[in-house]
Amino acid sequence: MIAEPASVGAITGFTAPAPGAPVDVTDATVPGGGRASLTFAGYAQPAPATATGPLDHVVLRVAHHEDGDMESVKLSVDFPGSTCGGDGSLDVPVRPGPSGPVTDQVDLAPCGLTRASQLAGLTVTYAVTAGPGGATEHLGGARIDLLSGPLVQAAVSFDGHADTVERWTVLP
Repeated sequence: MIAEPASVGAITGFTAPAPGAPVDVTDATVPGGGRASLTFAGYAQPAPATATGPLDHVVLRVAHHEDGDMESVKLSVDFPGSTCGGDGSLDVPVRPGPSGPVTDQVDLAPCGLTRASQLAGLTVTYAVTAGPGGATEHLGGARIDLLSGPLVQAAVSFDGHADTVERWTVLP
């Protein structure tokens, strides 16, 4: 299951998303020593079948890249019981260069997100701080991937004509 933000709560320094456009795709021009941030909300709770049981894997995926002198990229994830809330509690690597967005993954289970029902009221704040030379931040998306149930791996052989599953392994 994938949960994407439906709205932007607070926005400072980033360009407001155009009506009808994804709320998590935007840019910010940050002057030297300045800061820009935005807070996403409205991550939809998955269908009831997934919402009732514990989640095995919860990953926040953030696509971004920076041009110029970007000093830091930080995230905070706030929901009741979160240990990753507050002002920029999670560091995200700075991804310099014009090559396009790089997707970083942040495991949210250590933050205390273990049930899909916790998405109600969850917010993600994305904040950047420029170095003395200033920078431009390009944000290409911020979604949460939720997985409930076992992960399996298949050992497959191929004889040149057909695939055969030799073994299934349940991963931890």
